[in-house]
Amino acid sequence: MTKLATPSPAASLALLRDRPPSAVEVLLLQRNAKSKFAAGDYVFAGGKIEADDMPADGEKFCRGLTPEQATARLGGLLEPRQALSYWVGAIREAFEEVGVLLAYDP
Repeated sequence: MTKLATPSPAASLALLRDRPPSAVEVLLLQRNAKSKFAAGDYVFAGGKIEADDMPADGEKFCRGLTPEQATARLGGLLEPRQALSYWVGAIREAFEEVGVLLAYDP
């Protein structure tokens, strides 16, 4: 009998930038060749959503995206704060994995 895996909530961040005259650069990471999953593959920054990705005051740090908008963009199946935690988690993972911090203020 095959044991089914239960997926964990996770998010990825695709960082792109324009390169004149008509190109786009994409930031990818190469996974360790000894990794159990996707060894040596090139991937976007990302990973599991952590419980503390949306602290009690977390909404005030998310400019331009309300929890309700986050819910709608993810298909309406998650609670608003939980949906917004996917954005926060993707940004956190990008900082942890590649040192890119997307922030407005210190």
